[in-house]
Amino acid sequence: MKITLKDKSIKEYDKAVSILDIAYDISEGLGRICCGGLVDGKMSDLRTVIDYDCELAIVTPNDPEGLSTIRHTCSHVLAEAVKRVFPDAKLAIGPSIENGFYYDIEHEPFSREDLDNLETEMKKIIKEGAKLEKFILPREEAIKFMQDRNEDYKIERVWASRSINANPNKRGKLTEILVHNYPTNKKYSFFNNNNFNQA
Repeated sequence: MKITLKDKSIKEYDKAVSILDIAYDISEGLGRICCGGLVDGKMSDLRTVIDYDCELAIVTPNDPEGLSTIRHTCSHVLAEAVKRVFPDAKLAIGPSIENGFYYDIEHEPFSREDLDNLETEMKKIIKEGAKLEKFILPREEAIKFMQDRNEDYKIERVWASRSINANPNKRGKLTEILVHNYPTNKKYSFFNNNNFNQA
C-alpha cells in the first residue's frame, strides 16, 4: 500500500494503518500536533484506518481544517461541561465557526457565575483527557439511545439523516453524534469564557 504525502514523498505499508500512526511514522513531533488528515482531499479524523493507495495530507492546527477540528472538539467539551453542571439541559448542535465555536443549548440563560463554573468544568474535562470512542448504531437504536437520554434535538438529527446508521461518539460521560473531532480532550486549554455570548 502506497501513501503519497503532501510533499509527494511516498510511505509504503504492508497492512492497514491509521492516520495518526502515519503521522508518528513521519515524525514524533507531527504525531503530537496533528489534528486529522485529508485523504484524497476528504477530511478524516486521526482514527481513520487507511487500507488502500491514496494521497494524504496530515492536518495540524496551522491548517484551516485543523483549527476547525479543534474548535469543533472544544464545542463538545463545552457540551459535556453543561451536562455535568446542568444535567437537565438539552443539547442541539455545536459546530465550529470562522472565529470560534458555539453550542445550541435549551436551558435558562446562564449567569456570569454559571459561565465561570462552566469554564472551570471544561478545564477539568480537558485535564481528565478522556478519549473519544466511536461506535455505530442502526438508526432505530440510535433514536432509542437518545430518547433514553431525553435529547430531543439529537433525535431530530437522527431522523433527518438519510443514513440507515448513526455514528455516536462517547467522550467521558457524554455521548454525541460527531464528525472530525480530535480523539482526546487533552490538548485544548486556550478557551476563555469572556468570549461566551448567549442568544
